Amino acid sequence: MLLRQTSNWIWFPLIQYSLDQFCNEQNNHRIRKQKEKVLPSGGSPNQFYANPEKYGGKDSLIKVPAEEIDELLDEARDAAYEHMKFVDDDFDILAHDAYDALGKPDITL
Repeated sequence: MLLRQTSNWIWFPLIQYSLDQFCNEQNNHRIRKQKEKVLPSGGSPNQFYANPEKYGGKDSLIKVPAEEIDELLDEARDAAYEHMKFVDDDFDILAHDAYDALGKPDITL
């Protein structure tokens, strides 16, 4: 039972780390310059997003205060944590204490 609880406790942060790594790679990879391409090229998706005018686009973002975004992200994270909880409360406390004692290392494959 302890092994199952441990693997269940590690699963969510492990998957999140992998998703974050994938998003970072995809958003920062450089797309080679292609003259006939309709979509932007010659930069990375992050560059296209940050400077759309430089790549033939226009800034169509809706400005939202950072505090509101932070609040929404906090709510989403808390809701996800509750829905993605695969261990009982007592084990969760024990696992967090052990993780803290280890110095909170990244959970990776």
